[in-house]
Amino acid sequence: DAYDLDFLKGEKKKWIIHHHGSFLRRDWVRLNQFYQKHPDLPVFVSTYDLLAYLPSVKHKLWMPNPVDVDNELYTPTTDKYVDFTVSHAPSNPKRKGSLHIIAAVDRLRQRGLNITLELMYDMPHDEVLSRIRKSHVLFDKIIPDNYNYYGVAAIEAASMGVPVLINPFITPFDFCPFIQV
Repeated sequence: DAYDLDFLKGEKKKWIIHHHGSFLRRDWVRLNQFYQKHPDLPVFVSTYDLLAYLPSVKHKLWMPNPVDVDNELYTPTTDKYVDFTVSHAPSNPKRKGSLHIIAAVDRLRQRGLNITLELMYDMPHDEVLSRIRKSHVLFDKIIPDNYNYYGVAAIEAASMGVPVLINPFITPFDFCPFIQV
């Protein structure tokens, strides 16, 4: 966290920082005060919107989270669930719009559609990956707020060939592999 940066100031080694979501959004004022004292420090961010939180950084770059494509769990499979399955693995259910996803799936069921919702909370990462991989579609973040970004689960699902649905307010970019709904 930002307090670790104080420790790093005294180190004689070269280092870079790669920020992920919530931490930078929560403590961006303090971080920028640090970066003003270290203007040549290279800083990477995991989602495009985080670049705006670093006005004092000269050398900043968007570097999306990678996935290990050599790991079988990150590859497409034909072994899908029988019922049409929507997966959702929120890190923050409120911010990701989980209640809206649950309500939408319930409405589809009431209309007679055979659809399963695979909600994934507090389980091992390998289990989440296995369930996403067998799903037909992943809903990531679907509600707009001040943090218009996609999550790691979206990147992982895309690497598996699972279509990813996100909200339409996420910063568009030419090579966005997600479906904005």
